[in-house]
Amino acid sequence: MALEAGINFIDTANVYGGGTSECIVGQSLKNLDVRREDVVLATKVLGPMSEGPNARGASRGHIMSECKASLQRLQTDYIDLLTALDEVSRLPPEYPGWMLERQGEYRAHMKA
Repeated sequence: MALEAGINFIDTANVYGGGTSECIVGQSLKNLDVRREDVVLATKVLGPMSEGPNARGASRGHIMSECKASLQRLQTDYIDLLTALDEVSRLPPEYPGWMLERQGEYRAHMKA
């Protein structure tokens, strides 16, 4: 198994399979009895999750709702690394500081 070989970084995204990838990762970690602190979970946001205008992009509402959904799919209470799947050039320049300052996220004290 990868964890036994020292590989502990798991990267996924909310749009991979419409959230299915995150569900598989979360369930697999649970089935294997992997302690949460033994892995680094990374996921991504910004990609479209449905047809609605607020179901994509860098709005605070979309990012927050997708983080919450990712936490549920991953069956965890925090995300170690949250990145933008879309082009970074579309983000406002203050984006990273805004997210970190506003919510204290990324090791994401975003409780589900």
